[in-house]
Amino acid sequence: MYGGRLKVGKGRNFHQLTMPWGGKAVMFIDRSAHPELNQIKIEVLETIYPLDVQGTFVSNDKLLNDIWQISLETQKHCMCDAYVDGPWRECAQWWGDALVQARNTFVLSDDVRLLERGIRQFAMQQAPSGLIYGVSPAQAPRCVLPDYAAIYLASCYYLYRQNGSTAIYHQVYDRLQSIVKYFDEMSEDGLLPLDMRFWMFVDWCPELDKQEAYNLIVVYSLDLMAELASKSGDEPFAAKCRRIADRISGAVTLDNPSPHAAAMAVLCGRFRKHEDKLKNEVLLPLLHSNRDFDRMPSPYFMFFVFEAVKKLHAGNEVISCIKRWWKSFVDADVGTTPEKWLERCSAGTSRCHAWSAHPMVSISELLLGISQNEVAWRSVIFDPLFIPGLQCSGTVPTPFGVIKVSIDNDKKVYSVTAPPEIRVIDVQGVIK
Repeated sequence: MYGGRLKVGKGRNFHQLTMPWGGKAVMFIDRSAHPELNQIKIEVLETIYPLDVQGTFVSNDKLLNDIWQISLETQKHCMCDAYVDGPWRECAQWWGDALVQARNTFVLSDDVRLLERGIRQFAMQQAPSGLIYGVSPAQAPRCVLPDYAAIYLASCYYLYRQNGSTAIYHQVYDRLQSIVKYFDEMSEDGLLPLDMRFWMFVDWCPELDKQEAYNLIVVYSLDLMAELASKSGDEPFAAKCRRIADRISGAVTLDNPSPHAAAMAVLCGRFRKHEDKLKNEVLLPLLHSNRDFDRMPSPYFMFFVFEAVKKLHAGNEVISCIKRWWKSFVDADVGTTPEKWLERCSAGTSRCHAWSAHPMVSISELLLGISQNEVAWRSVIFDPLFIPGLQCSGTVPTPFGVIKVSIDNDKKVYSVTAPPEIRVIDVQGVIK
């Protein structure tokens, strides 16, 4: 809740806030008891990023439509001249949030400007350790988050994957070097320790032993950075990133993995012999639970969990979980997606937090069936889930224009129209 006191003079008064306040309601209290104060006019000015929303989804399932809509509204209101965690509280550019927000954005629009601008902004500030700050602008040691520095590496790759340009690699090269140097020096004995100088966030999960999940986040990000470095013609740096990732991953045991560690291990692709166990003993039981799982992830980290489960070819489980867990947000009539699960919300918890708006990503990929197959969307895979009774249609934005999809599962009618520059790989052979 924001508040302020305005002292008015005689006659007509006007005041406009210099900083946007996010909220759903406004309360005005007249403490003067002056009878002259009899005409009060309050107006709301919406100040959000001019996102050209081209990605759509509509179906005959009202709950899915409602989840898409609250996710869309959340993402729109967490964008101004930067990605911000939410329009309330600090309204700041936290970079762990930004990676999820970029993925949300790319479901709605082929607009890379906030991601690209943020990457450049973070590169302008280097902590004495060589890391970036987890929020920008910032200067306090408390604002250095080593896991967000790793996420920064991954975000550079995702920008490249969206637009096909390696320009960002060269533009922020010095910062990439300093981040990787930190991970190299701190992992000389294998696992990265929890550096007590800084805030090791990983997730809002107080019962989580963060070291294993943190190390796997770093391995995941180093592997992506190695690929970007290689595509940028910098094989020595690519080899360095792989060498560090090899050292750290070789020290990971996965003896009692949290859902966080299990998800990142799957996404790394380095622990294939563990994947069946991670899927059947950790990830699927989590999705089947009533949000009472041991070391329960927040909505933020469920983005990575869903990405892992999709990689393990269990997309139906993802959609089922989204419908059960995000239904509580719809039923609460919040209108947006909160920072935490409702049972864990407190007075200081944001009710509009874009890191919880990621169901759009899975709905688009699994129900519309379109997923990116090559850098810059040169080809896509069409492989929709078969859900009896579901009819849906929508559009998926790409650098070449939108892909239009229409699906009727009962009639087995599947239509996909894509720009000529994009090759559509029809996995099931159902397009007519």
